[in-house]
Amino acid sequence: MSKQPIRRYFFDCEFNENKPTTGTRLYDIDFISIAIVSEDGETYYAVNKDCDPDDAARHPWLAQHVVPKLPPRTLWKDISEIREGLKSFLRPAQKVEFWARNNSYDVVTLCRLFGTMQAMKDDLKALGIDDFEFCDINEFRKDPAVDWARIPRKEETKAHAADYDAEFELVLYRHIMNLKKAKAPRP
Repeated sequence: MSKQPIRRYFFDCEFNENKPTTGTRLYDIDFISIAIVSEDGETYYAVNKDCDPDDAARHPWLAQHVVPKLPPRTLWKDISEIREGLKSFLRPAQKVEFWARNNSYDVVTLCRLFGTMQAMKDDLKALGIDDFEFCDINEFRKDPAVDWARIPRKEETKAHAADYDAEFELVLYRHIMNLKKAKAPRP
């Protein structure tokens, strides 16, 4: 059986970036949650049981947009459970694209779930993923075939919940691909 040439996953992480630094790092973040959606619509969602929701609740933006959307604490998982859940969710492929919007912190968070970038590479290789890259939906802003005025907008009441945001990344990607296809020259 041959591997699928390419698989796309759309993801989002929520985190508290207002944690004090330890002095040994440029910054520290408190990872709250991750959601990842496959191109065929399957979803993995988890909340970190080791995050500090009380500290997040003291941050006005997180208190308004993230904390109220978290599931009951009885459903939260530790980092090793989340990492194993992600490994069970991802499928073999010659190449995987991980898509997010404004993805720099999301990429760092995803890599840290595996420990290091090298550990992530090793784990993905063991899963049968030959290569991977991180992509940002905002890359399409430079594409003249994509009219950003026609891009769907998030429902603000649902936004900033990792599961909704990851699903919305897939919606955006599909919409952008349809716009590009419609503007492509016909043979």
